[in-house]
Amino acid sequence: MLAKLKYSKIFWGAIFFLFFSILWKSSFSYLDPDFGWHLRVGQDILKNRAVPQVDGYTFTHDQNSWVDHEWLFNVIVYLGYEHFGYPLLSFSFALIILSVLYLLWKYRFNGLDSDGGWFVFVSLWGLFAIKGSMGVRMQEVGLLGLLLVMIIMDLYEKKRDYKILFWLLPIFVVWANLHFTFVIALVVIFGKILFEFLRGPALKIGFFRKNVPAEAVYSKTEVMTLALFLFLSVLATLINPYGYRLYEFLKTFSNSYYLTRILEWLPFYFAPAKLFYFIFLSLAIFISLYWVYKLIKKRNVDNWWYFSLAILFTIMSLKSRRHLPLLFVAATPWLVSELKREFGSTQEVFRHVINNRYAKLIILLIVFGSSVYLIKTTHFTSKPFSSYCQMFPCEAVADLKTKINPSQTRILNNFGWGGYMDWTWPELRLFIDGRQPQQLYGTKSLLEVWDNVFDLKQTDQKLKEHRINLILIPKNKSVDVTWLDQLLFGLKKQEEGWSSKIIPHLMADKNWGVCHEDSLAIAFCKK
Repeated sequence: MLAKLKYSKIFWGAIFFLFFSILWKSSFSYLDPDFGWHLRVGQDILKNRAVPQVDGYTFTHDQNSWVDHEWLFNVIVYLGYEHFGYPLLSFSFALIILSVLYLLWKYRFNGLDSDGGWFVFVSLWGLFAIKGSMGVRMQEVGLLGLLLVMIIMDLYEKKRDYKILFWLLPIFVVWANLHFTFVIALVVIFGKILFEFLRGPALKIGFFRKNVPAEAVYSKTEVMTLALFLFLSVLATLINPYGYRLYEFLKTFSNSYYLTRILEWLPFYFAPAKLFYFIFLSLAIFISLYWVYKLIKKRNVDNWWYFSLAILFTIMSLKSRRHLPLLFVAATPWLVSELKREFGSTQEVFRHVINNRYAKLIILLIVFGSSVYLIKTTHFTSKPFSSYCQMFPCEAVADLKTKINPSQTRILNNFGWGGYMDWTWPELRLFIDGRQPQQLYGTKSLLEVWDNVFDLKQTDQKLKEHRINLILIPKNKSVDVTWLDQLLFGLKKQEEGWSSKIIPHLMADKNWGVCHEDSLAIAFCKK
């Protein structure tokens, strides 16, 4: 028994080391385009001893009202970067997701079966699906926050003790000052209230009476208690430097143009396709459809609430790739439970392997060896703004700083470089960065206005309208297309880059001249 216990601890230690290795390697594989502006805003908050009230980073929104709904996280990240460096900051963010995985493994949700083997299976597919969205990313705190809220609600369902719900209040106070994803958790709580409100009357219908366990239904008092704490949680979110203005950003989402232009916000039917995104999403869809099939066939089904959560976040993930990590957190316990019920316990399936000491040793060596390989091949850096020059205009910014007077410059910059330039060229106000591309500029979003400049029918007019005298854009003339995009979307092996048309146009315009050019970027200055 002692030997088994020791092996179990060593095995799970190796598994979580593998999870961490995947996360940490992914963190150093790229630099978040928004990282620079997070640092810049955090630095300015400490310098001014106040949160920003107006936009002072772009000339297009100069002095317009702006609410930084991530102000506290921006300060924390700036202090971490300034005093401890990028590697430790990256390490800390990897630990956030690792803590999410640990809680998903350790906590037993009411009515859901757990199984170590199926948990590893779902988690690995999920990690490979979301790792491109992880790294030093502010939204990671939203995954931890959502899971904590789910656990609190589950504990309330188990014990029916309202005192448990008081934990929601400090969570929402902190979360509302870290990242706007707290709104999603409020929606989940509201969904639970609506679910319980409808579940009681549904039991009077024969179909639901056979499939919904009556003992799990909330009383009216319990539903009202949860509703009260939802109201208190909303009030808790108002404890921030902006008060009710924190919710102003919700108005900007009425313009959905960004959903078709920003890579991480794209729906599933837009290129580029992400293989592991499709695999994990397909797993969630398949198990959900099979659950419905069992319901139609009048087979025993339960866990209606967790099925509802899986459906909600699956739909959100189909609409936007950014929501896939939320699906991973919300649906993993239910997916593990359903896999165990349909395919059996992995301990039974692999009992011959589990009872063989040599097989166990080989598994440990594979898991641990994979982790060491991932760590060893990670490209660590303590200088992120000079280590990802294949993605960002390092040479161009350094060169243009010696040629351009920022106070007299109105730049048309690449959207994806805005955050980088916020930090590396703070004296220059930009056309656009990643803070709120959906913010309205007139009747259109700023991102759409930026896009219109690259429509050759409007280019000259828009450049004149915005009084642009410097243009900094990627020089790419063609983009390599993956086999998956060729297969799904019928694209060619190589497609023209988005800047390939405007560059010849500017080259031919006698009013513009090239003032910088390197392998990545090209800059045009107005003569």
